[in-house]
Amino acid sequence: MSKSIDLYYTTEEDDDVDDDMYYTTEEDDDGGKSPVRPPPYFVKTLVFDEISELYISGEDDDIDKRSDAFVKKEEDIIVQYDDDVDEFFFNIMRRKFNPSYHSFIWRCLLFWYLFPTNYEFYMDDIIHLWIAQGYIHIPFTQVKTMEDIGILWFEEFGRLQVIKLSHIDSSTGRLRYKLNPTFVHKLQGRPNEINHYYRLDDVNAYISESTLHASLRDTIDLITLKDLYQATKLYTFLILHEQGSRLDQIPRDLFLKLPSLRALDLSHTCITELPNSIGNLEDLRYLNLSGTLITTLPDSLCDLYQMQTLKLRGCLKLLRLPKGMSKLINLRHLDVDVSCLLVSMPPRFGDLVELQTLPVYIFNCDKGSYWQCDLTPPKKR
Repeated sequence: MSKSIDLYYTTEEDDDVDDDMYYTTEEDDDGGKSPVRPPPYFVKTLVFDEISELYISGEDDDIDKRSDAFVKKEEDIIVQYDDDVDEFFFNIMRRKFNPSYHSFIWRCLLFWYLFPTNYEFYMDDIIHLWIAQGYIHIPFTQVKTMEDIGILWFEEFGRLQVIKLSHIDSSTGRLRYKLNPTFVHKLQGRPNEINHYYRLDDVNAYISESTLHASLRDTIDLITLKDLYQATKLYTFLILHEQGSRLDQIPRDLFLKLPSLRALDLSHTCITELPNSIGNLEDLRYLNLSGTLITTLPDSLCDLYQMQTLKLRGCLKLLRLPKGMSKLINLRHLDVDVSCLLVSMPPRFGDLVELQTLPVYIFNCDKGSYWQCDLTPPKKR
């Protein structure tokens, strides 16, 4: 049986809002704060059961007749697809989760566009990126976390074969996924109808002032990187690790030109430092520096109060974190090799009450006549 959770959102003006309406709290892609009817997945999960159970039946005759071709259920598991199921699925998503309604699940669907067919990714990276963009919000009932909801959505995309398991990472034991090539073919070019998305290997894509999300290959050079300066409202910038990075520095003015960034992935590049200007990214919520050669992080990083996810796994030359890390009051995930790399953790680290991910917890050890180590984990609410 499908589980049911209540996921309604309210504002301070709840009494004046119709029961069938909710307000998005982030700035919409076209600007402003818009009242919209809650999509069905706010009421019931598994998410896409609503497509076959609620939105297909009886609403459109042509869709109703084809519902059996779309999905055959056996104990809530999809066991059969027709050849044209991807197009059918996308048409349903497009019609019923129309982008004009600012549907969060629609945004998650289009977000896949940033990844090429053979690119491999981890589930938690995708979920953290969704959260950074504001596609997943804290449930009003507090029954589940944003990460819990993200897992439900990710698993549903897997159930519908939008994504598929690639292999198990032998070094970490984590599962790697990639997109279904058929789905990528159907998705190709669709987001660029409004040009909010850009992927370097899409010959039909181009960067403009309206570009909000962009991904580039790790073989890019500084000239290509500076093309992004046109996208002054860019929310997402991902450098995808596929071959071998040639990027060994970040332009000093990059973060001044792209002040609206919410998610930044520079992992596995050859950079050795971050410009102090990263402190200009007041809305930055996701930063991935894994596998880079950085030795220190600028103190200005600690002024990014919206930061939710900081990934530093495999930064072999990084020994310390900035002393002001306790100011990152919204930090939820810190992925860092603390057990073998960091010599100490910053003071007052236990004040990060939102922290959910930290492999090993090590507080500062004050050397006097003897070592005093506080190994208390972060405080919980």
